[in-house]
Amino acid sequence: MEHVLASLGVPTQGSSGAETTVGISDVAESFNVPRESTSEPVATTSSATSALSSSDGASQVLEATLGKAKAYLLFVKGKPGSAESTQTSILQSVLPESASILSLNVPQVHVTDSQATVSEIRVLSTMECEHQEVQVKAPVEKLVTMQLETKWMLNMIPNEIRALKASQASKVAALHARLSKLEETMAQLPERLKEAEARVSQLEDQVSLIKKPVTQFKKQNSALEAKLEELENHSCCSNGIVGVPEGCEGHHVLQWVDSFIKS
Repeated sequence: MEHVLASLGVPTQGSSGAETTVGISDVAESFNVPRESTSEPVATTSSATSALSSSDGASQVLEATLGKAKAYLLFVKGKPGSAESTQTSILQSVLPESASILSLNVPQVHVTDSQATVSEIRVLSTMECEHQEVQVKAPVEKLVTMQLETKWMLNMIPNEIRALKASQASKVAALHARLSKLEETMAQLPERLKEAEARVSQLEDQVSLIKKPVTQFKKQNSALEAKLEELENHSCCSNGIVGVPEGCEGHHVLQWVDSFIKS
């Protein structure tokens, strides 16, 4: 045991065999724990803040310190009536707290006095937990806002779907109306075609009826023209018409006849 304590830097016995008194302050000095002249233990906020923002190296230092403290407890465990035993009980109550800090992967909490009580370490651990809660609060608020936005979007989606359905329904109704009109016109097309065909047939019949008298008129006209030519070719003298001047054969015959009748 003496070799273990000697390796840890803890004074045990002198060369003469007399037992030297080993206190918690000596162990603290051997553990490189700072001391102050005041008797009351005080834990500063700046040290707690630095402990909260320390790195993984601080955890390793705390593990080494806990190992040395356990070795010292083994050394002074057999002295129930001494002052060191009281300090040992304090260390025994401190060690679970430190172990819990290590299990949570929390950096080492430094205090200004080597004789810090358990309540002070608990206060620092409470500050530590509050700091962690503050750090976790921002993501929780973001999560709440995201949930609210998601809920709002989910509530708006049915309204948007209803609006789209209404607009699509109006467009579909307009298309149905146009299609119905087109169907009506398509249904009326055969009747209109039949009416047009009937009108065309009637017009053809009328044209055929008109063509017959036209052909007759043409024949009569041609016959009249032939007779007129014959009359024009005959001479008035040869016919024995008296009073017709010479050179007027075939010219103004109707005028002469009119004048003759009047006379």
